[in-house]
Amino acid sequence: MKQRMIMMAVLAVNLCAWAEAGVSSEAFLKIGAGAEAAALGNAYTAAADGPAAIYWNPAGMAGSGKTAVTLTHTMLYNEATHDFAAFTFKGLGGNIGAAMTWLSYGSLNGRDINGMAAGDFSAGDSALSLAYAANLGADIKAGMAGKYIHSKIGGDTGDGFALDAGVKWVTPVNGLKAGFAMQNLGPEFRFSGDKKPLPLTWDIGLEYGGIDRFKFLLDGKARPEDGDDELCLGAEYQVAKALSVRAGYNGKALKAGKQSGAKGLKALDNLRGISAGFGAALGGFEVDYSFTPYGELGNAQRITLSAAF
Repeated sequence: MKQRMIMMAVLAVNLCAWAEAGVSSEAFLKIGAGAEAAALGNAYTAAADGPAAIYWNPAGMAGSGKTAVTLTHTMLYNEATHDFAAFTFKGLGGNIGAAMTWLSYGSLNGRDINGMAAGDFSAGDSALSLAYAANLGADIKAGMAGKYIHSKIGGDTGDGFALDAGVKWVTPVNGLKAGFAMQNLGPEFRFSGDKKPLPLTWDIGLEYGGIDRFKFLLDGKARPEDGDDELCLGAEYQVAKALSVRAGYNGKALKAGKQSGAKGLKALDNLRGISAGFGAALGGFEVDYSFTPYGELGNAQRITLSAAF
């Protein structure tokens, strides 16, 4: 029998990183969508808008009169890739959206109980979301998304369903917005005869843009099933009308890739938890890029292409 479970346990730690072990399944659902959010340390609950909001906070889709599409490709460590594609359009008195996420681990080497080669096998995870959002007055938006989740390891597969929902509020304080979101609410995920809870996440965030050309963001994320709460900070400066630079900090990323008792760490290891990137716009098109170091695990780079018409 191939040692798939051992292999996937290592991959789950490396890819979803997050240094503390959890009890939930489908950890790939914790990997964020979009280079803008990644550069801001995943502090995006109050700032989310357009197609990327389907992942972060569906309420962010509301209010747009344009059709928009976004594509993100992420180069992760250990030759794995994470991709996100989404689009939104106006309809049914609000905005409708759909998104697809898929994580590929590439080709893996199988081993039998004696450690001998037993052929290669593939593994991957995916999620398909359908979302709707609308304005609930001048200052409040609300939205929700249902998603189908699928996982595959060699010949074994698992399927499940989950619900995301959120609200955004333009507060009376000049330049201050707030957001609240719930992710991955659903029944236990079934895989190869086993059942585990999904990574239910509660997000609350603030965005402050009351200073000329600056934007500051703060997010707190709680995962009751895993106990791996997360603090996220982000900042953006608009260098020019069509160019912004971003930086962020993520408390969970700080722990990823950290080896107990390790000495002589690489230069980038000291930057764990810090992210950076930029966004450039031209007409109805936008390109975003982010870079996130994970110490001994390696680095993650994201590039996003978006268009509105």
